[in-house]
Amino acid sequence: ARTISAPGEGTTPSLSKDQRASLSDDLAANEKALAAAQLDIRAAEAELGPAVKAAASAPIGSEAWSVAQLKLSRFDQARSPLSEIASRMAPARIMVDSLPDSDPSRARVAALDRETEALLQRTAATADSANRALKRG
Repeated sequence: ARTISAPGEGTTPSLSKDQRASLSDDLAANEKALAAAQLDIRAAEAELGPAVKAAASAPIGSEAWSVAQLKLSRFDQARSPLSEIASRMAPARIMVDSLPDSDPSRARVAALDRETEALLQRTAATADSANRALKRG
């Protein structure tokens, strides 16, 4: 019987030293950006909640309603870097896609992706809820 093997069969995909260093630098920058965004989001969210509650019983166009709108705008500003971080992660996902699940670089990319996506979803829900509360009719 004759066996034909694909080129590279039996080898584990890996990144070169330079690729790992570049990926690590990119991930560090994205992790730093995510940490900064999380701080800004927490601060903006802490102000948004009480402002929306205060506006709940106030008429549209009132000072309380306007303050809540400003706090919502600030919250949206604070969460805007999340989309940039998520888009900057695309090349990293491609770079580690062929690596085994046990590879630390792949795990780091996946963890940062999950954290960013979860925060994107949570902050979108918060913004939607605040918008609905402020657009009552």
